[in-house]
Parts: sequence; C-alpha cells; structure tokens
Amino acid sequence: MVNLKLLEGLSFHGAEQYLIESGYGQKETLNIDSDECDVIEVYPYFLYDDCGNIIDKVGHAEYCMIDTDGELDDFACKWIRLDENTI
Repeated sequence: MVNLKLLEGLSFHGAEQYLIESGYGQKETLNIDSDECDVIEVYPYFLYDDCGNIIDKVGHAEYCMIDTDGELDDFACKWIRLDENTI
C-alpha cells in the first residue's frame, strides 16, 4: 500500500507516474456530488495481486465549484484512500 504522504509530496504527474511504476492501474474518473462543494472529481488508481484481487485503492480528489460557464474549477485537492463506498 502506498503512503499518501509520499504522493502529497510529489506533483500530480509525478505521483501518477510513481503509482503506475508501482503497478497501479488508472480507472475511469468519477464525479461525486458533495455537500462540501459542487462536485468532487476523483481520479482512482487500483493495485491488484496476482490473482486479480484488489490490494489497494487510492485516488486524487479535486474539490470543485461549477463556474458561470459550467466548467469545473478546483479549489482544493488531495490524495485519498478509497473504500467500497467511494467506488
């Protein structure tokens, strides 16, 4: 399991590269409605064992507001560990 503090210390692209080199695979982006903001956009990454079982699930969460043009503007982001309720 990857240490989230390690990912926080890297740029998004650096953290993404680290995850891919560590065997994680990127999944489809999720848009989750939230009370904290308009939308939380999550970029999930899964790690599987040799039998295809999920070992770890992490995601880069971008907390977004919808601007007047309908575009998502992120105001905060962080790496999170995903659970069965998220995915």
